[in-house]
Amino acid sequence: MINWIPLLQVLVWPVFIGIILFLNRKYVKMIINSISVRIKSGDPFQAGPSGFSLGQSDRKLTRLNEGEGEVKKAGTGIPLQYNDTVYLIHHAAGLRIDPDGIERRDIQVILIADSEAILKNVERVVYYLHPTFPRPTREVKDRNNHFELITRAWGEFNLSADVYFKGYSTPLRLYRYINFPWPS
Repeated sequence: MINWIPLLQVLVWPVFIGIILFLNRKYVKMIINSISVRIKSGDPFQAGPSGFSLGQSDRKLTRLNEGEGEVKKAGTGIPLQYNDTVYLIHHAAGLRIDPDGIERRDIQVILIADSEAILKNVERVVYYLHPTFPRPTREVKDRNNHFELITRAWGEFNLSADVYFKGYSTPLRLYRYINFPWPS
């Protein structure tokens, strides 16, 4: 019997945790599904040395015909029917120390779509940066560079953008979490 004691000591915690998980399986399943949905929708998620956290989740409008009511072409009353989606993508370069002594990264954000025809119908993009930026609202009209926004940032943040299409008064609101690459 004395030989069984170390084995029982090793099994106590896994069995106890298994029982707790089994008794609360409904809640565990809800938590796992919630995390899965948020990760698939592009929300920030972190689990590691600094702890477990999920960022704020906003409804992400990725199709122009989603949203409140029906978006109609100006003057015609015809609903706008885009089956392709429009995206914001970004790239963050490595750290550099600015003359003021603060570490910052170059950030590049561009607008892309499943179809080049959609981008040809974009008039302008208004980017909304974090309020700590100088000029947090920036308008870009350069279609040739995919409405590229270039700036420098010291921390990660949520960015939103209004995409204005020719002939439509209601913009398409897009969201993007601007994160930095992991150190190598």
